[in-house]
Amino acid sequence: MSSRTITIGVVVLVVLCCVVAAVGALAYYYFMVPTAEAEEAGPMILIDSPSHGDEVTVGELVQVFATGRDPGKIARMELWVDGRLIQSQASALPEGTNPFPLLAIWVPETPGNHTIVVRGYNTNDVSGQASVALNVVQAVPPEIPSGCEGVDLFDHEVQMGETLEGIASGYELTPEQILACNPGLDPAAALTAGDVLHIPVVITAEEEGPPADFEPPPVEIPPDVPPEEELPGEEMPPPEEEPPPGEEAPPEVEEPPAGPEPPDPPDPVPTVTLGFEALELEADQAYDNLYCMVWLADADMEQVPETGSFAPVAGNYWDIQAELAGMNSVPVPVSGDIFRVEVECFGWVGINGWSLGHFVREHGDAEWTGEEIEVTALADDGRWFRVVYRICPDYPCEPRPVPPAPENLAQTTGCPCGPPLGCPPCPILDALAWDWTGDEATIDGFRLYRNDTMLFEDPDPSARAMVLPAAYFDPPCGEEWNYHLTAYRGPPGVGVESDPSNVLTYTGPPCPTTVVVTFEELLTGCILLDPCPSYPPCDDCKVPNFHMWLFANGQSIERDPIWGPPYMTSGSVAPLNDMMHLGDASVTVELDATDNLTFGLAAVDWDPGPSYSLLLLGTRTLTPAEVATGDIWLFTRSPFTSTPPWDALAFVKVHLEVTP
Repeated sequence: MSSRTITIGVVVLVVLCCVVAAVGALAYYYFMVPTAEAEEAGPMILIDSPSHGDEVTVGELVQVFATGRDPGKIARMELWVDGRLIQSQASALPEGTNPFPLLAIWVPETPGNHTIVVRGYNTNDVSGQASVALNVVQAVPPEIPSGCEGVDLFDHEVQMGETLEGIASGYELTPEQILACNPGLDPAAALTAGDVLHIPVVITAEEEGPPADFEPPPVEIPPDVPPEEELPGEEMPPPEEEPPPGEEAPPEVEEPPAGPEPPDPPDPVPTVTLGFEALELEADQAYDNLYCMVWLADADMEQVPETGSFAPVAGNYWDIQAELAGMNSVPVPVSGDIFRVEVECFGWVGINGWSLGHFVREHGDAEWTGEEIEVTALADDGRWFRVVYRICPDYPCEPRPVPPAPENLAQTTGCPCGPPLGCPPCPILDALAWDWTGDEATIDGFRLYRNDTMLFEDPDPSARAMVLPAAYFDPPCGEEWNYHLTAYRGPPGVGVESDPSNVLTYTGPPCPTTVVVTFEELLTGCILLDPCPSYPPCDDCKVPNFHMWLFANGQSIERDPIWGPPYMTSGSVAPLNDMMHLGDASVTVELDATDNLTFGLAAVDWDPGPSYSLLLLGTRTLTPAEVATGDIWLFTRSPFTSTPPWDALAFVKVHLEVTP
């Protein structure tokens, strides 16, 4: 092989190597570089709450809700404020989480502008972030005058399970502000369903708007352009000229025939406004906090509630009606014949948060009827939520249909196992029976209430009686029991419930009156049964040893015979609790409405030896009308003579304390 041939081969080989290298470089640039850039793009972070520019107050708890998404899953999320790390939360799953919800708390301590940054890191430790700026101001609590003079009020009907603190928080008030407008409301007592509270309307300076004498600045109107004025860049058409005399005007040039008219533009797609109302929200468990991201038709995504969490209702249900039902339902403009609903909900326990699932539903106009629609969303880890909503043809939606009320509620007795002829021997039981004429397919059963408190549910739409223990019809003394029945569908406070039936009232007997009879003092006259050195006038007559009884309606206390002081001395005043050698000389009795009260004192002179003499005896009887709290006097004397002068006499001061 010649050297020329070898040289040509080497040159060709070098050229091929260069081409391969160039192609490899281009392939790396077009295929490898974008992949690396995609890996380095970092997570997408969305701060749901608070919003940019929000104003909060010093010391106010700020809940930061954020969501991070990344195809490679997110390992941790961080909250930074003004360059300082506030909280870091790692994924509960070793392989990361997508989406990753973050709930964090920050409490501003100083006024001014503050920057909140939420940063997320994927499993490759590549970060992405989002930020919002907040304006922090000093708190200025609104003033409500005592008694709410001059303050606009509106009424709030208390629902079952509501508390004063929860109602105040819902209206962004304090319990004290509501108490100021509801004199007589006991802050320590539980609220009763059906009570009406007066709620003050507090308007902050930001909501007041411009002052009454505010006038907008005048609008400057540009000067009119004179007619036929030549504008820059345009030439005015020459005026029409008359033909010279003797000349005819040139014939008019006929315009060419018009071509086919252009087609009419298509009619614009009509836009209708529908009503969207959410009625039930149930989660797989009772989370500490729960909120949802909602997209309706063509509207932007919104967080519901706007800040914070739904309020719990019963079990795993959350109060979505307070946000998206009734006066809070949403008008939604819709173009075309599809109403799109997209929802994703998040739940937290402590600082750990999870996506509970995500769904997208498209509803044609055949479903815009106001009928209830139920959808369940399932997350990858088994968590779920269920929502019930409806799309109404008009806004606002018609009130949610409720079942008719039960009728003719009455107490009855009967055998619970069937008609007498086909029934084995069984006891006759007390029961409540009623009539109901509604559609049983529209209810879940019936609820029994006593004094507006639900006792239990009967989950049988076909039921028309409830067997109850006899004690349900026998209230204790002094109490009144009122029973009513409702038809229901769904959980209490979440589903629908009929108006109450007629009311059955049972009244307990009057309670016995409790009377504490206290024998306070003994005021003696002459005591002559023992020797009296000065008789007459018996100034130093005394009985050193005696036995005494105090009694009322069969209850009694007694002093044993004791030799020694205190003596029973003529013309003296002595506390009976000392004389009886007791700390409390009182007797407690209970009186029915028709019982009299009889009380008295008996004393026996108890000298050493077998002999003794009846010294004092006296009783007094009061009718029920005379029994009242206060002091009363009892007269006692020696029973040996029926007329004065008696051998011994004394007055007893008695105090009655009556408790209904």
